[in-house]
Amino acid sequence: MSIKWGLDHLIIGDFFHLKFYDQLKLIAPTVILNYQADWREFHMRIAELVGRERDAENTFRLLENKTVKAKRRLRERSREADVIILYLEQHNLRIQGAVNHPLSQLAYTELGLWPGNFVPLNAHREDLRADQMPEFPATNYLFIHLWGEKQNLPQLHQSGTPLSDALYIPDWLSMSWTPSGRASIIHELLDKTNCL
Repeated sequence: MSIKWGLDHLIIGDFFHLKFYDQLKLIAPTVILNYQADWREFHMRIAELVGRERDAENTFRLLENKTVKAKRRLRERSREADVIILYLEQHNLRIQGAVNHPLSQLAYTELGLWPGNFVPLNAHREDLRADQMPEFPATNYLFIHLWGEKQNLPQLHQSGTPLSDALYIPDWLSMSWTPSGRASIIHELLDKTNCL
């Protein structure tokens, strides 16, 4: 259902912006979207607000075709390569899980990558303090996003895959919520795994 606002401006926020609602509505009509675990529902709700449902459906089709082709390419080149996605900051480590997040869905379900050791199979992440970091065994692809300066980050205890072989990535967590972000992740995965 398309909503016709009849205005030049509309502010669309999510649950993170709820505390600013009163200030935002003084600027322009404001809609705060409820949390949706499914990124497609979130995207479609925005499309409905601005009357662009057909564009959203077309974007979904194009992205699905890109994903299917990428999965085929990754399977041809990388076979059953395992993947670990880490987020590092000064005192913490986050291991991206295999379920319940758009990034997990893209990497492990839609693209068919294999979760490496220590990837939580039944959760979307596991957060650890620096002093709890496990010794990571060898893995085919270790993707790391740095929250902070590299020199201030803790040392990973790495017995198998040297950190020099780690592939550094932008914030895939945030990017995985949008079609353009997902397309960028797919391109970067293909590039970093030599599958382009």
